[in-house]
Amino acid sequence: MIESSDVFFARAQNYFWLVAVYLYLLILAGLNLASLPLFSVAAIKPAFLLMGVYFLCLTKSDLLPLPVLFVIGIVFDLIAGEIVGLSAFLFLMMALSIHAQRRFLSGQGWLVI
Repeated sequence: MIESSDVFFARAQNYFWLVAVYLYLLILAGLNLASLPLFSVAAIKPAFLLMGVYFLCLTKSDLLPLPVLFVIGIVFDLIAGEIVGLSAFLFLMMALSIHAQRRFLSGQGWLVI
């Protein structure tokens, strides 16, 4: 009886992290698409979604597989009206470089990252 409740809580925790990660990315995509008054004066807008994908690839990479990153990039390009595939390519290249250098990046302080 105890084992089945442990399995239930482990699955519930996995689903919680999955929902939390994709809700986080959805909020960041909304910030990317919104025209914030602070950044409307400057021609440069921060790429919030790219920052979120970088952080999640570094910390919780098992929740963001490469095909999901590709779909997120394509959908974001279609919604934002950008060149289709540009964000998908950027997300995939960044994820692959982070996966290759994870041991180095995870041991560094935030100033280096």
